[in-house]
Amino acid sequence: GLTVVSSSEGDRLLVACNLSDEVVIMDSSGNLLHRISLGNTPFVPSAYPYQVAANEKTAWVSLWNSSEVLQLDLEEGTILRRIPLLSPDKPTAAGSHPGAMLLANHRLYVALANADTIAVLQERTGKLLDLWSTRLPGQALPGANPTALSISEDGKTLFVADSNANAIAVL
Repeated sequence: GLTVVSSSEGDRLLVACNLSDEVVIMDSSGNLLHRISLGNTPFVPSAYPYQVAANEKTAWVSLWNSSEVLQLDLEEGTILRRIPLLSPDKPTAAGSHPGAMLLANHRLYVALANADTIAVLQERTGKLLDLWSTRLPGQALPGANPTALSISEDGKTLFVADSNANAIAVL
């Protein structure tokens, strides 16, 4: 994933490099400003950074294999905090697979593709505020697979693409 971060100092590009377990921050001319290592094992790739979201000074990156989101300081090029999201009990168990993210209304919405869930985090602190199911009414078994997010103009309705269900969850 990638996103453009606009500020008074100019645009920066934030890129999730999934096969090297890094996020890179570049200026609008393509000059490398920061390279942030995200993995927490000796093996690469292990974390598999998937998507990024940002405001002017802070960014978030979803780590597909690590079942967590990292909050980054864009000025310093450092990790501020690791936020676990439905982490598996065993290292070999399947994780929640955080993927798509949306920053809106001082909240970070994170699609947990393997858990049929949207995690709602407080933007500033990273505190987990809620978990919302994206399963169809009456759906007992997993498999909705939320993969994309959008929010209504008034910020009151979240739309979630449930890829495997071929449906849109309206939350």
